[in-house]
Amino acid sequence: MTLITHLIIVSNEIEAKKVVQYLKRKDTLILSTSLEAEFSIKQQNPSYENPIYNFLNKDASFIPRKYTFPNFKVSYKFCEDHNIRYARDRIGDYLAELDRSIDFAKLVLSKVKPQKVTVGSIRDYSGSSVIDANLKPHAFYLICKEKHINVKVLMRPDDSITIKRKIGEFIQKIRSFKKQKLKNRNTDLLILATPRHLIQMNNVINSLKKSGLMVEILTYSVNVKYKFILDSLYKRYYEKNKLVENKFWHYAYKKRGGLIENKVWNNFSHIKYKGDPIILKYMRSKIKNIIETEIVETFLDKHIAQKVLMELKPKALLTTTDPDAKILPYVDTAKSLNMKTICIQHGAFDGSGSPAIYPTSDYFITWSNYFKKTFLKINHFKKRHLLVGHSPFHKQIYLKAKPRSELIKILFLASIEITDNNIVDFYYKKLFDLLETYDNVKLYIRVHPYQNTRDLHSLIKNSNLESSFENEVPLIDIIKQVDIVIFQNTTAGFDAMLYGKPTIFFNPHGRKDFYNAGRNEACLSILSDNDFDKIANFIDNIELRNKYSKNARAFAMTLLGLNNSSKNKISAILKNLLRT
Repeated sequence: MTLITHLIIVSNEIEAKKVVQYLKRKDTLILSTSLEAEFSIKQQNPSYENPIYNFLNKDASFIPRKYTFPNFKVSYKFCEDHNIRYARDRIGDYLAELDRSIDFAKLVLSKVKPQKVTVGSIRDYSGSSVIDANLKPHAFYLICKEKHINVKVLMRPDDSITIKRKIGEFIQKIRSFKKQKLKNRNTDLLILATPRHLIQMNNVINSLKKSGLMVEILTYSVNVKYKFILDSLYKRYYEKNKLVENKFWHYAYKKRGGLIENKVWNNFSHIKYKGDPIILKYMRSKIKNIIETEIVETFLDKHIAQKVLMELKPKALLTTTDPDAKILPYVDTAKSLNMKTICIQHGAFDGSGSPAIYPTSDYFITWSNYFKKTFLKINHFKKRHLLVGHSPFHKQIYLKAKPRSELIKILFLASIEITDNNIVDFYYKKLFDLLETYDNVKLYIRVHPYQNTRDLHSLIKNSNLESSFENEVPLIDIIKQVDIVIFQNTTAGFDAMLYGKPTIFFNPHGRKDFYNAGRNEACLSILSDNDFDKIANFIDNIELRNKYSKNARAFAMTLLGLNNSSKNKISAILKNLLRT
Protein backbone atom coordinates (compact mmCIF):
# COMPACT_ATOMS: atom_id res chain seq x y z
CA MET A 1 0.00 0.00 0.00
CA THR A 2 1.38 3.42 -1.04
CA LEU A 3 2.06 5.87 1.78
CA ILE A 4 -0.14 8.96 1.55
CA THR A 5 1.87 12.11 2.25
CA HIS A 6 -0.49 14.74 0.80
CA LEU A 7 -4.21 15.04 1.58
CA ILE A 8 -6.32 17.46 -0.50
CA ILE A 9 -9.87 18.54 0.40
CA VAL A 10 -11.99 20.16 -2.31
CA SER A 11 -15.59 21.34 -2.09
CA ASN A 12 -16.64 22.54 -5.54
CA GLU A 13 -15.85 22.37 -9.25
CA ILE A 14 -13.49 25.35 -9.25
CA GLU A 15 -11.35 23.87 -6.47
CA ALA A 16 -11.45 20.42 -8.08
CA LYS A 17 -10.10 21.76 -11.38
CA LYS A 18 -7.18 23.36 -9.59
CA VAL A 19 -5.94 20.03 -8.21
CA VAL A 20 -6.34 17.76 -11.24
CA GLN A 21 -2.54 17.67 -11.72
CA TYR A 22 -2.33 15.64 -8.51
CA LEU A 23 -4.61 12.86 -9.77
CA LYS A 24 -1.72 10.74 -11.08
CA ARG A 25 0.34 11.02 -7.91
CA LYS A 26 0.05 7.87 -5.84
CA ASP A 27 1.16 9.62 -2.64
CA THR A 28 -1.78 12.07 -2.85
CA LEU A 29 -5.37 11.50 -1.72
CA ILE A 30 -8.07 13.87 -2.99
CA LEU A 31 -11.17 13.96 -0.83
CA SER A 32 -14.30 15.62 -2.29
CA THR A 33 -16.81 17.05 0.17
CA SER A 34 -19.50 17.56 -2.49
CA LEU A 35 -20.88 15.73 -5.51
CA GLU A 36 -20.04 18.80 -7.59
CA ALA A 37 -16.34 18.38 -6.80
CA GLU A 38 -16.50 14.59 -7.06
CA PHE A 39 -18.02 14.54 -10.54
CA SER A 40 -15.66 17.28 -11.72
CA ILE A 41 -12.66 15.11 -10.79
CA LYS A 42 -14.32 12.04 -12.28
CA GLN A 43 -14.59 13.79 -15.63
CA GLN A 44 -10.80 14.18 -15.61
CA ASN A 45 -10.22 10.68 -14.31
CA PRO A 46 -13.18 8.26 -14.77
CA SER A 47 -11.56 5.75 -12.38
CA TYR A 48 -11.64 8.23 -9.48
CA GLU A 49 -13.51 6.95 -6.45
CA ASN A 50 -14.19 9.54 -3.78
CA PRO A 51 -12.46 8.27 -0.61
CA ILE A 52 -14.74 10.29 1.68
CA TYR A 53 -17.29 7.46 1.77
CA ASN A 54 -14.70 5.10 3.27
CA PHE A 55 -14.55 7.24 6.41
CA LEU A 56 -18.27 7.93 6.87
CA ASN A 57 -20.62 6.12 9.19
CA LYS A 58 -23.57 5.61 6.83
CA ASP A 59 -25.94 5.43 9.81
CA ALA A 60 -26.56 9.07 10.74
CA SER A 61 -29.24 8.40 13.35
CA PHE A 62 -26.76 9.20 16.16
CA ILE A 63 -26.10 12.77 14.98
CA PRO A 64 -28.90 14.61 16.87
CA ARG A 65 -28.00 12.90 20.14
CA LYS A 66 -24.23 13.29 19.81
CA TYR A 67 -23.93 16.69 18.11
CA THR A 68 -27.14 18.69 17.68
CA PHE A 69 -28.62 18.74 21.18
CA PRO A 70 -25.31 19.11 23.10
CA ASN A 71 -24.20 22.05 20.95
CA PHE A 72 -27.58 23.76 21.09
CA LYS A 73 -27.41 23.47 24.88
CA VAL A 74 -24.04 25.29 24.83
CA SER A 75 -25.40 27.94 22.46
CA TYR A 76 -28.65 28.52 24.35
CA LYS A 77 -26.86 29.06 27.65
CA PHE A 78 -24.31 31.47 26.18
CA CYS A 79 -26.95 33.48 24.29
CA GLU A 80 -29.27 33.76 27.29
CA ASP A 81 -26.37 34.84 29.53
CA HIS A 82 -25.26 37.58 27.11
CA ASN A 83 -28.57 38.99 25.86
CA ILE A 84 -28.35 37.61 22.32
CA ARG A 85 -31.21 35.13 22.68
CA TYR A 86 -32.34 35.50 19.07
CA ALA A 87 -28.96 34.34 17.69
CA ARG A 88 -29.08 31.06 19.61
CA ASP A 89 -30.20 28.82 16.73
CA ARG A 90 -27.72 30.32 14.27
CA ILE A 91 -24.87 29.72 16.69
CA GLY A 92 -26.22 26.29 17.65
CA ASP A 93 -26.43 25.14 14.04
CA TYR A 94 -22.86 26.29 13.41
CA LEU A 95 -21.44 24.64 16.51
CA ALA A 96 -23.17 21.33 15.75
CA GLU A 97 -21.90 21.20 12.17
CA LEU A 98 -18.37 22.26 13.18
CA ASP A 99 -18.24 19.76 16.06
CA ARG A 100 -19.27 16.92 13.77
CA SER A 101 -16.80 18.03 11.10
CA ILE A 102 -13.95 18.23 13.61
CA ASP A 103 -14.52 14.63 14.70
CA PHE A 104 -14.56 13.57 11.06
CA ALA A 105 -11.33 15.45 10.30
CA LYS A 106 -9.64 13.87 13.31
CA LEU A 107 -10.70 10.41 12.14
CA VAL A 108 -9.37 10.92 8.60
CA LEU A 109 -6.08 12.46 9.74
CA SER A 110 -5.51 9.67 12.25
CA LYS A 111 -5.93 7.03 9.54
CA VAL A 112 -4.21 8.75 6.60
CA LYS A 113 -1.42 10.44 8.61
CA PRO A 114 -0.48 12.94 5.86
CA GLN A 115 2.61 15.14 6.06
CA LYS A 116 0.79 18.04 4.45
CA VAL A 117 -2.83 19.02 3.79
CA THR A 118 -4.33 21.35 1.19
CA VAL A 119 -7.79 22.80 1.77
CA GLY A 120 -9.60 24.22 -1.26
CA SER A 121 -11.14 27.23 0.50
CA ILE A 122 -12.70 28.25 3.79
CA ARG A 123 -16.05 29.89 3.27
CA ASP A 124 -18.25 31.72 5.73
CA TYR A 125 -21.95 30.87 5.94
CA SER A 126 -24.43 33.53 6.99
CA GLY A 127 -27.53 32.89 9.07
CA SER A 128 -28.66 29.31 9.30
CA SER A 129 -27.42 28.43 5.80
CA VAL A 130 -24.80 26.27 7.50
CA ILE A 131 -27.55 23.67 8.06
CA ASP A 132 -27.30 22.83 4.37
CA ALA A 133 -23.55 23.45 4.11
CA ASN A 134 -20.29 21.72 4.91
CA LEU A 135 -17.64 22.73 7.44
CA LYS A 136 -15.24 19.86 6.82
CA PRO A 137 -12.64 22.13 5.13
CA HIS A 138 -12.72 24.41 8.19
CA ALA A 139 -12.30 21.42 10.50
CA PHE A 140 -9.30 20.01 8.60
CA TYR A 141 -7.63 23.41 8.66
CA LEU A 142 -8.16 23.82 12.42
CA ILE A 143 -6.99 20.33 13.37
CA CYS A 144 -3.90 20.66 11.15
CA LYS A 145 -3.03 23.93 12.89
CA GLU A 146 -3.57 22.31 16.27
CA LYS A 147 -1.46 19.25 15.44
CA HIS A 148 1.22 21.28 13.61
CA ILE A 149 0.55 19.53 10.29
CA ASN A 150 1.63 21.57 7.27
CA VAL A 151 -1.59 23.04 5.85
CA LYS A 152 -2.36 25.61 3.17
CA VAL A 153 -5.53 27.09 1.68
CA LEU A 154 -5.70 26.86 -2.10
CA MET A 155 -7.91 29.86 -2.90
CA ARG A 156 -10.30 32.47 -1.57
CA PRO A 157 -13.95 31.32 -1.44
CA ASP A 158 -16.52 32.50 -3.94
CA ASP A 159 -18.90 34.37 -1.64
CA SER A 160 -20.54 36.36 -4.42
CA ILE A 161 -24.27 36.90 -4.12
CA THR A 162 -26.37 35.52 -6.98
CA ILE A 163 -28.14 37.92 -9.33
CA LYS A 164 -31.50 36.43 -8.30
CA ARG A 165 -30.76 37.16 -4.64
CA LYS A 166 -29.56 40.68 -5.42
CA ILE A 167 -32.76 41.42 -7.34
CA GLY A 168 -34.85 40.00 -4.49
CA GLU A 169 -33.06 42.14 -1.90
CA PHE A 170 -33.40 45.23 -4.12
CA ILE A 171 -37.16 44.70 -4.52
CA GLN A 172 -37.50 44.25 -0.74
CA LYS A 173 -35.68 47.55 -0.11
CA ILE A 174 -37.80 49.42 -2.67
CA ARG A 175 -41.02 48.06 -1.16
CA SER A 176 -39.88 48.94 2.38
CA PHE A 177 -39.86 52.65 1.43
CA LYS A 178 -43.66 52.54 1.32
CA LYS A 179 -44.41 52.70 5.02
CA GLN A 180 -47.56 51.38 6.66
CA LYS A 181 -49.48 52.86 9.56
CA LEU A 182 -51.06 50.61 12.14
CA LYS A 183 -54.77 50.94 12.90
CA ASN A 184 -54.64 51.79 16.59
CA ARG A 185 -57.44 49.67 18.01
CA ASN A 186 -58.17 46.67 20.17
CA THR A 187 -57.60 43.49 18.16
CA ASP A 188 -58.78 40.04 19.08
CA LEU A 189 -56.09 38.08 17.27
CA LEU A 190 -52.82 39.00 15.58
CA ILE A 191 -51.55 36.35 13.16
CA LEU A 192 -47.82 36.41 12.41
CA ALA A 193 -46.85 33.96 9.67
CA THR A 194 -45.00 33.55 6.39
CA PRO A 195 -46.86 34.48 3.18
CA ARG A 196 -47.10 30.81 2.19
CA HIS A 197 -48.73 29.86 5.50
CA LEU A 198 -51.14 32.78 5.32
CA ILE A 199 -52.24 31.64 1.86
CA GLN A 200 -52.73 28.07 3.07
CA MET A 201 -54.62 29.23 6.18
CA ASN A 202 -57.05 31.41 4.25
CA ASN A 203 -60.11 29.28 5.17
CA VAL A 204 -59.29 29.41 8.89
CA ILE A 205 -58.69 33.18 8.81
CA ASN A 206 -61.90 33.86 6.90
CA SER A 207 -63.84 31.69 9.34
CA LEU A 208 -62.51 33.73 12.26
CA LYS A 209 -63.38 37.03 10.57
CA LYS A 210 -66.88 35.87 9.64
CA SER A 211 -67.54 35.01 13.28
CA GLY A 212 -67.03 38.67 14.16
CA LEU A 213 -63.47 38.51 15.52
CA MET A 214 -61.12 41.39 14.82
CA VAL A 215 -58.16 39.71 13.11
CA GLU A 216 -54.98 41.45 11.95
CA ILE A 217 -52.19 39.92 9.87
CA LEU A 218 -48.44 40.53 10.01
CA THR A 219 -46.00 38.91 7.61
CA TYR A 220 -42.51 39.26 6.11
CA SER A 221 -40.33 38.30 3.11
CA VAL A 222 -43.14 39.05 0.66
CA ASN A 223 -41.99 38.54 -2.92
CA VAL A 224 -43.87 39.62 -6.05
CA LYS A 225 -45.65 36.28 -6.46
CA TYR A 226 -46.82 36.16 -2.84
CA LYS A 227 -47.88 39.83 -2.87
CA PHE A 228 -50.24 39.20 -5.79
CA ILE A 229 -51.92 36.29 -3.97
CA LEU A 230 -52.04 38.01 -0.56
CA ASP A 231 -53.60 41.11 -2.12
CA SER A 232 -56.34 38.95 -3.62
CA LEU A 233 -57.07 37.19 -0.32
CA TYR A 234 -56.81 39.91 2.31
CA LYS A 235 -58.04 43.48 2.32
CA ARG A 236 -55.28 44.47 4.73
CA TYR A 237 -52.10 42.91 6.02
CA TYR A 238 -48.97 44.42 7.50
CA GLU A 239 -45.38 43.77 6.52
CA LYS A 240 -42.57 43.99 9.06
CA ASN A 241 -40.17 45.96 6.87
CA LYS A 242 -42.83 48.61 6.22
CA LEU A 243 -43.23 49.26 9.95
CA VAL A 244 -39.57 50.01 10.71
CA GLU A 245 -38.97 53.52 12.05
CA ASN A 246 -35.62 55.32 11.77
CA LYS A 247 -35.22 55.30 15.54
CA PHE A 248 -35.43 51.48 15.50
CA TRP A 249 -32.24 51.38 13.44
CA HIS A 250 -30.59 53.70 15.95
CA TYR A 251 -31.58 51.48 18.88
CA ALA A 252 -30.52 48.29 17.08
CA TYR A 253 -27.09 49.61 16.10
CA LYS A 254 -26.57 51.03 19.57
CA LYS A 255 -27.32 47.66 21.15
CA ARG A 256 -25.02 45.88 18.72
CA GLY A 257 -22.36 48.49 19.50
CA GLY A 258 -22.57 47.62 23.18
CA LEU A 259 -22.02 43.93 22.43
CA ILE A 260 -19.04 44.74 20.22
CA GLU A 261 -17.56 47.13 22.78
CA ASN A 262 -17.80 44.48 25.50
CA LYS A 263 -16.47 41.77 23.14
CA VAL A 264 -18.99 39.30 24.53
CA TRP A 265 -17.74 36.55 22.21
CA ASN A 266 -14.60 36.31 24.35
CA ASN A 267 -16.79 34.95 27.14
CA PHE A 268 -17.82 31.96 25.03
CA SER A 269 -16.57 28.57 26.14
CA HIS A 270 -17.28 25.02 25.00
CA ILE A 271 -16.93 22.16 27.46
CA LYS A 272 -15.60 19.82 24.75
CA TYR A 273 -12.96 22.26 23.49
CA LYS A 274 -11.78 23.98 26.67
CA GLY A 275 -8.29 22.63 26.06
CA ASP A 276 -8.24 23.51 22.34
CA PRO A 277 -7.40 27.22 22.07
CA ILE A 278 -7.25 27.23 18.25
CA ILE A 279 -10.76 25.72 17.89
CA LEU A 280 -12.17 27.88 20.68
CA LYS A 281 -10.72 31.01 19.08
CA TYR A 282 -12.33 30.05 15.77
CA MET A 283 -15.73 29.51 17.42
CA ARG A 284 -15.47 32.91 19.08
CA SER A 285 -14.59 34.53 15.76
CA LYS A 286 -17.78 33.08 14.25
CA ILE A 287 -19.90 34.45 17.11
CA LYS A 288 -18.19 37.81 16.63
CA ASN A 289 -19.07 37.69 12.93
CA ILE A 290 -22.73 36.88 13.69
CA ILE A 291 -22.93 39.81 16.11
CA GLU A 292 -21.28 42.21 13.66
CA THR A 293 -23.23 41.22 10.55
CA GLU A 294 -26.52 39.56 11.54
CA ILE A 295 -27.66 40.59 15.01
CA VAL A 296 -29.16 43.99 14.01
CA GLU A 297 -32.08 42.28 12.25
CA THR A 298 -33.14 40.51 15.44
CA PHE A 299 -32.94 43.73 17.46
CA LEU A 300 -35.11 45.45 14.83
CA ASP A 301 -37.71 42.70 15.23
CA LYS A 302 -37.81 43.33 18.97
CA HIS A 303 -38.69 47.01 18.40
CA ILE A 304 -41.23 46.20 15.67
CA ALA A 305 -42.84 43.67 18.01
CA GLN A 306 -43.14 46.27 20.75
CA LYS A 307 -44.72 48.76 18.37
CA VAL A 308 -47.19 46.34 16.76
CA LEU A 309 -48.36 44.68 19.96
CA MET A 310 -48.66 47.92 21.93
CA GLU A 311 -50.72 49.61 19.20
CA LEU A 312 -52.92 46.73 18.02
CA LYS A 313 -53.40 45.40 21.57
CA PRO A 314 -54.36 41.85 20.53
CA LYS A 315 -55.75 39.45 23.10
CA ALA A 316 -53.60 36.73 21.56
CA LEU A 317 -50.73 36.23 19.13
CA LEU A 318 -50.94 33.28 16.71
CA THR A 319 -47.80 32.03 14.96
CA THR A 320 -46.82 29.02 12.87
CA THR A 321 -43.01 28.87 13.13
CA ASP A 322 -42.28 29.67 16.78
CA PRO A 323 -39.39 29.67 17.88
CA ASP A 324 -37.82 30.82 14.59
CA ALA A 325 -35.64 33.92 15.12
CA LYS A 326 -38.07 35.98 13.00
CA ILE A 327 -40.92 35.00 15.34
CA LEU A 328 -39.43 34.61 18.82
CA PRO A 329 -39.10 38.36 19.59
CA TYR A 330 -42.85 38.74 19.03
CA VAL A 331 -43.74 35.77 21.23
CA ASP A 332 -41.47 37.07 24.00
CA THR A 333 -42.95 40.57 23.76
CA ALA A 334 -46.53 39.25 23.76
CA LYS A 335 -45.80 37.25 26.88
CA SER A 336 -44.31 40.29 28.61
CA LEU A 337 -47.58 42.13 27.85
CA ASN A 338 -49.65 39.25 29.30
CA MET A 339 -51.09 38.31 25.91
CA LYS A 340 -51.87 34.72 25.06
CA THR A 341 -49.40 33.09 22.71
CA ILE A 342 -50.49 30.28 20.41
CA CYS A 343 -48.55 28.28 17.84
CA ILE A 344 -49.92 25.89 15.21
CA GLN A 345 -47.84 22.87 14.26
CA HIS A 346 -46.47 23.67 10.81
CA GLY A 347 -44.36 20.67 9.86
CA ALA A 348 -43.90 16.93 10.11
CA PHE A 349 -41.54 16.60 13.04
CA ASP A 350 -41.42 14.65 16.28
CA GLY A 351 -38.98 16.80 18.24
CA SER A 352 -36.13 14.30 18.21
CA GLY A 353 -34.03 16.03 15.54
CA SER A 354 -33.34 19.46 16.98
CA PRO A 355 -34.51 21.78 19.77
CA ALA A 356 -34.78 24.57 17.19
CA ILE A 357 -38.42 23.57 16.61
CA TYR A 358 -39.50 23.59 20.27
CA PRO A 359 -42.21 26.30 20.55
CA THR A 360 -42.15 28.81 23.38
CA SER A 361 -45.82 29.80 23.00
CA ASP A 362 -48.20 28.95 25.86
CA TYR A 363 -50.50 26.94 23.62
CA PHE A 364 -49.51 24.54 20.85
CA ILE A 365 -52.14 23.24 18.42
CA THR A 366 -51.21 19.85 17.01
CA TRP A 367 -52.59 18.30 13.84
CA SER A 368 -54.00 15.22 15.52
CA ASN A 369 -54.04 13.03 18.61
CA TYR A 370 -51.16 11.05 17.14
CA PHE A 371 -48.90 14.11 17.13
CA LYS A 372 -50.06 15.18 20.58
CA LYS A 373 -49.05 11.80 22.01
CA THR A 374 -45.72 12.00 20.12
CA PHE A 375 -44.90 15.46 21.44
CA LEU A 376 -45.84 14.58 25.02
CA LYS A 377 -42.95 12.11 25.07
CA ILE A 378 -40.64 15.17 25.10
CA ASN A 379 -40.26 17.12 28.35
CA HIS A 380 -40.38 20.52 26.64
CA PHE A 381 -43.88 19.92 25.26
CA LYS A 382 -45.15 18.82 28.66
CA LYS A 383 -44.74 22.46 29.73
CA ARG A 384 -47.01 23.70 26.93
CA HIS A 385 -50.79 23.42 26.66
CA LEU A 386 -51.26 20.97 23.79
CA LEU A 387 -54.57 21.18 21.93
CA VAL A 388 -55.70 18.85 19.14
CA GLY A 389 -56.77 20.57 15.94
CA HIS A 390 -55.96 19.71 12.34
CA SER A 391 -53.51 20.79 9.67
CA PRO A 392 -54.70 24.05 8.11
CA PHE A 393 -51.99 23.60 5.47
CA HIS A 394 -53.64 20.57 3.86
CA LYS A 395 -57.06 19.93 2.36
CA GLN A 396 -59.23 16.90 1.78
CA ILE A 397 -58.72 15.78 -1.79
CA TYR A 398 -61.18 14.11 -4.13
CA LEU A 399 -59.24 11.78 -6.38
CA LYS A 400 -59.37 11.23 -10.09
CA ALA A 401 -57.77 8.18 -11.59
CA LYS A 402 -54.63 8.87 -13.63
CA PRO A 403 -54.47 7.15 -17.05
CA ARG A 404 -51.81 4.46 -17.18
CA SER A 405 -48.79 4.90 -19.38
CA GLU A 406 -45.66 2.95 -20.25
CA LEU A 407 -43.61 5.87 -18.95
CA ILE A 408 -43.32 5.82 -15.16
CA LYS A 409 -43.10 9.35 -13.78
CA ILE A 410 -41.47 9.63 -10.37
CA LEU A 411 -41.37 12.75 -8.19
CA PHE A 412 -38.53 13.09 -5.69
CA LEU A 413 -39.36 15.51 -2.86
CA ALA A 414 -35.98 16.41 -1.38
CA SER A 415 -35.53 18.33 1.85
CA ILE A 416 -32.85 19.92 4.00
CA GLU A 417 -31.47 17.22 6.24
CA ILE A 418 -29.87 18.26 9.55
CA THR A 419 -27.15 15.67 9.20
CA ASP A 420 -23.88 15.00 7.38
CA ASN A 421 -24.54 16.01 3.76
CA ASN A 422 -21.96 13.56 2.44
CA ILE A 423 -23.96 10.66 3.87
CA VAL A 424 -27.07 12.00 2.13
CA ASP A 425 -25.07 12.36 -1.11
CA PHE A 426 -23.97 8.74 -0.85
CA TYR A 427 -27.58 7.58 -0.81
CA TYR A 428 -28.64 10.08 -3.50
CA LYS A 429 -26.08 8.48 -5.80
CA LYS A 430 -27.31 5.01 -4.92
CA LEU A 431 -30.91 6.02 -5.69
CA PHE A 432 -29.96 7.54 -9.04
CA ASP A 433 -27.93 4.44 -9.94
CA LEU A 434 -30.98 2.26 -9.26
CA LEU A 435 -33.40 4.45 -11.25
CA GLU A 436 -30.90 4.62 -14.12
CA THR A 437 -31.45 0.91 -14.75
CA TYR A 438 -34.96 1.72 -16.03
CA ASP A 439 -35.42 3.00 -19.58
CA ASN A 440 -39.06 4.00 -18.92
CA VAL A 441 -38.59 6.19 -15.82
CA LYS A 442 -38.63 9.98 -15.79
CA LEU A 443 -37.63 11.70 -12.55
CA TYR A 444 -38.90 15.09 -11.38
CA ILE A 445 -37.08 16.73 -8.48
CA ARG A 446 -38.53 19.30 -6.12
CA VAL A 447 -36.42 20.79 -3.33
CA HIS A 448 -36.95 22.86 -0.20
CA PRO A 449 -37.02 26.61 -1.05
CA TYR A 450 -33.77 27.21 0.87
CA GLN A 451 -32.04 23.97 -0.08
CA ASN A 452 -28.60 23.95 -1.72
CA THR A 453 -29.18 22.25 -5.08
CA ARG A 454 -25.61 22.08 -6.39
CA ASP A 455 -25.15 18.39 -5.59
CA LEU A 456 -28.49 17.41 -7.11
CA HIS A 457 -27.65 19.48 -10.20
CA SER A 458 -24.38 17.55 -10.47
CA LEU A 459 -26.25 14.25 -10.20
CA ILE A 460 -28.63 15.23 -13.00
CA LYS A 461 -25.79 16.47 -15.17
CA ASN A 462 -23.76 13.30 -14.74
CA SER A 463 -26.59 10.79 -14.91
CA ASN A 464 -28.23 9.04 -17.89
CA LEU A 465 -31.53 9.26 -16.05
CA GLU A 466 -34.05 11.64 -17.62
CA SER A 467 -34.63 14.13 -14.83
CA SER A 468 -35.41 17.79 -14.15
CA PHE A 469 -36.15 20.27 -11.37
CA GLU A 470 -39.81 21.24 -10.96
CA ASN A 471 -39.85 23.92 -8.25
CA GLU A 472 -41.56 26.46 -10.49
CA VAL A 473 -44.61 24.20 -10.84
CA PRO A 474 -47.12 24.23 -7.93
CA LEU A 475 -46.63 21.19 -5.69
CA ILE A 476 -50.12 19.80 -6.20
CA ASP A 477 -49.87 20.13 -9.99
CA ILE A 478 -46.70 18.08 -10.17
CA ILE A 479 -48.04 15.48 -7.73
CA LYS A 480 -51.08 14.97 -9.98
CA GLN A 481 -48.84 14.23 -12.97
CA VAL A 482 -46.70 11.48 -11.46
CA ASP A 483 -47.12 7.78 -10.73
CA ILE A 484 -44.85 7.45 -7.68
CA VAL A 485 -43.58 9.93 -5.10
CA ILE A 486 -40.30 9.44 -3.26
CA PHE A 487 -39.93 11.83 -0.35
CA GLN A 488 -37.47 12.69 2.37
CA ASN A 489 -38.50 14.04 5.78
CA THR A 490 -40.91 16.68 4.46
CA THR A 491 -44.54 17.51 5.07
CA ALA A 492 -45.02 17.41 1.29
CA GLY A 493 -45.04 13.62 1.67
CA PHE A 494 -48.49 13.98 3.25
CA ASP A 495 -49.67 15.93 0.19
CA ALA A 496 -48.69 13.00 -2.00
CA MET A 497 -50.50 10.57 0.31
CA LEU A 498 -53.66 12.69 0.30
CA TYR A 499 -53.70 12.33 -3.48
CA GLY A 500 -53.48 8.58 -3.06
CA LYS A 501 -50.07 8.38 -4.69
CA PRO A 502 -47.90 5.35 -3.98
CA THR A 503 -45.10 6.81 -1.88
CA ILE A 504 -41.59 5.84 -0.82
CA PHE A 505 -40.09 7.39 2.29
CA PHE A 506 -36.38 7.76 1.60
CA ASN A 507 -34.40 7.82 4.85
CA PRO A 508 -31.59 5.24 4.67
CA HIS A 509 -29.25 7.58 6.55
CA GLY A 510 -31.64 8.45 9.40
CA ARG A 511 -32.89 4.86 9.85
CA LYS A 512 -36.21 6.11 11.27
CA ASP A 513 -39.68 5.53 9.82
CA PHE A 514 -42.08 8.34 8.84
CA TYR A 515 -44.46 8.16 11.81
CA ASN A 516 -44.77 4.39 11.38
CA ALA A 517 -46.10 4.85 7.84
CA GLY A 518 -43.93 2.00 6.60
CA ARG A 519 -45.10 -0.31 9.34
CA ASN A 520 -48.70 0.54 8.43
CA GLU A 521 -48.00 -0.01 4.72
CA ALA A 522 -49.00 3.59 3.98
CA CYS A 523 -45.67 4.04 2.23
CA LEU A 524 -42.61 1.98 1.44
CA SER A 525 -39.95 3.04 3.94
CA ILE A 526 -36.31 2.79 2.88
CA LEU A 527 -34.38 2.87 6.15
CA SER A 528 -31.07 1.16 5.32
CA ASP A 529 -28.90 -0.15 2.48
CA ASN A 530 -30.70 -3.47 2.73
CA ASP A 531 -34.02 -1.86 1.73
CA PHE A 532 -32.93 -0.65 -1.73
CA ASP A 533 -34.05 -3.84 -3.48
CA LYS A 534 -37.58 -3.04 -2.32
CA ILE A 535 -37.63 0.09 -4.50
CA ALA A 536 -37.29 -1.90 -7.73
CA ASN A 537 -40.03 -4.30 -6.65
CA PHE A 538 -42.28 -1.34 -5.81
CA ILE A 539 -41.75 0.28 -9.21
CA ASP A 540 -42.37 -3.00 -11.07
CA ASN A 541 -45.40 -4.15 -9.09
CA ILE A 542 -48.50 -2.08 -9.94
CA GLU A 543 -50.75 -4.11 -7.61
CA LEU A 544 -48.40 -3.42 -4.70
CA ARG A 545 -48.37 0.28 -5.51
CA ASN A 546 -52.18 0.36 -5.61
CA LYS A 547 -52.34 -1.31 -2.20
CA TYR A 548 -50.03 1.29 -0.67
CA SER A 549 -51.83 4.21 -2.31
CA LYS A 550 -55.16 3.20 -0.71
CA ASN A 551 -53.53 2.92 2.71
CA ALA A 552 -51.65 6.19 2.23
CA ARG A 553 -54.72 8.39 1.89
CA ALA A 554 -56.38 7.04 5.05
CA PHE A 555 -53.11 7.29 6.95
CA ALA A 556 -52.55 10.92 5.96
CA MET A 557 -56.14 11.90 6.76
CA THR A 558 -55.75 10.49 10.27
CA LEU A 559 -52.38 12.08 11.08
CA LEU A 560 -53.38 15.46 9.63
CA GLY A 561 -56.72 15.40 11.47
CA LEU A 562 -58.68 15.83 8.24
CA ASN A 563 -61.90 14.05 9.08
CA ASN A 564 -65.42 15.37 8.45
CA SER A 565 -65.58 17.18 11.78
CA SER A 566 -62.22 18.92 11.39
CA LYS A 567 -63.19 21.72 9.03
CA ASN A 568 -63.61 24.41 11.69
CA LYS A 569 -61.67 22.77 14.50
CA ILE A 570 -58.84 25.31 14.71
CA SER A 571 -61.29 28.20 14.44
CA ALA A 572 -63.25 26.76 17.36
CA ILE A 573 -60.09 26.32 19.45
CA LEU A 574 -59.00 29.91 18.80
CA LYS A 575 -62.44 31.34 19.56
CA ASN A 576 -62.51 29.44 22.83
CA LEU A 577 -59.04 30.66 23.83
CA LEU A 578 -60.02 34.24 23.08
CA ARG A 579 -63.15 33.94 25.21
CA THR A 580 -61.38 32.58 28.32
